[in-house]
Amino acid sequence: MLIEELSGAHVDHYRAVVSRPPPSGSRRRTARSPGSLRLDMITLAQAWAWGRARGGTPPRDLDIPSVAAKPVRERYTPSAGEVAAVVAHLPTWMQQLVRLQWATGARVGEIASLRAGDILPDRAELLLGQHLNASKTGARRVPVHPDTVPLLRELVAGRAPGDRIWPYDARGCAQRLNQAVGEQAAALDQPHWTTHALRRAFVVRAVRAGLDPATVASITGHSVGMMMGTYRTVMAEDQRAAALALPGALPRGQVVQLAVGDGDPHSAPAQRRPR
Repeated sequence: MLIEELSGAHVDHYRAVVSRPPPSGSRRRTARSPGSLRLDMITLAQAWAWGRARGGTPPRDLDIPSVAAKPVRERYTPSAGEVAAVVAHLPTWMQQLVRLQWATGARVGEIASLRAGDILPDRAELLLGQHLNASKTGARRVPVHPDTVPLLRELVAGRAPGDRIWPYDARGCAQRLNQAVGEQAAALDQPHWTTHALRRAFVVRAVRAGLDPATVASITGHSVGMMMGTYRTVMAEDQRAAALALPGALPRGQVVQLAVGDGDPHSAPAQRRPR
């Protein structure tokens, strides 16, 4: 299509098409989310304005449809005790799924899409992102702690490599699990949280343990920037630990004037004196 022919109707048609699940054989893998669509429209509006200013697009406004902002996700990150309390009241298959999420920080859809052949107890590994609708950031190998290996053996026992692990497809598992978690959290008088919070909890635990951020990001399937900006939740415990690690009291007794650069955080670096 020529840029001169582009109109708001074409843009609206694009929005309608990409917001639906892709047809068979399409190069698209999933429907565009509201957040992604909104970014598309913002980018198009900026590009059109830039083109008009330079004579590269027709001297007219382009009618760009609005897209509702992406809803804000629940940000509460549960503690290990809160997760354990909820898990104790869940059906067995839900308990198993949550335990794998807690151990790996994987998305619920990635865990719910596992086949028996994706679970490798002898290597203490999971193969994630191998299946349709569960490969948002590509396929990757995720190691697990030895404590989780018995669970892996339990999941593959008596199953052929292509067998499903869970009683529902990925979407069905996620919907049922999140509903059950929400109900149990409310019954236990906990703040509301979803299975996505288990991903944040994994990152929080990893950062507190002093693990290399690049290594943790390779496990969760994100860039370091995305992981630290989106999934690293600063909690009251972190702030308290920082306060305890940096004593706030000044030294008692005689006050000694420090040379510039000898510890005063508000001064410029000291210049090296010639010897």
